[in-house]
Amino acid sequence: MVEVTPAELFPGRRELEERLTNAQRAMMLQEESIKHSERERGQLVERIGAVERTLTTAEDEKRIIQVTRLTCYTPALGLRG
Repeated sequence: MVEVTPAELFPGRRELEERLTNAQRAMMLQEESIKHSERERGQLVERIGAVERTLTTAEDEKRIIQVTRLTCYTPALGLRG
């Protein structure tokens, strides 16, 4: 009877398993990178929203100041009341 080892039955199996393991590691790293990028994107969206709200508030305050100045100015006398 001839004895055959598993390595003889499946030549290149070890290399294929190593390639599969390396591919799985690379995929896990890509998934972590994607999750990190998504978290950063979410944080940027929040920061942009905060800046937009601040800008809107500043514009509203500017309009209020302009309207207040216009209503307090008496053009005929050149006085502010």
